[in-house]
Amino acid sequence: EVFNIRDPRAVSKKEFMDTICDAAGIPKPDKVVPLPVAKFLASAMEKTWKLLGKQQAPLLNSARIKFLALNLDYSIEKATQRLGYQPSTDFSEAMKTTIAWFQQQKG
Repeated sequence: EVFNIRDPRAVSKKEFMDTICDAAGIPKPDKVVPLPVAKFLASAMEKTWKLLGKQQAPLLNSARIKFLALNLDYSIEKATQRLGYQPSTDFSEAMKTTIAWFQQQKG
């Protein structure tokens, strides 16, 4: 059985990205590219990388675009009702902790 665990408050994609950028100490994106344009560019970059024989995926690729386009607004109602789950950390603080852990793992 699967339970979604998160902050009870809905987090927009913009807030998600801004929070990650703030916690990681990197600049926030200041431009928005329409999804169809991003998909086209990712496809073109992947084809170019393949023609060039590059092993790594390009920075802009279909998998990243697909992830960024996902609806990440999941309900925690089942976890709240069945497990008595009550979030103890809000999204912003949890992301700071997660990014600090990730950076420590990278060394």
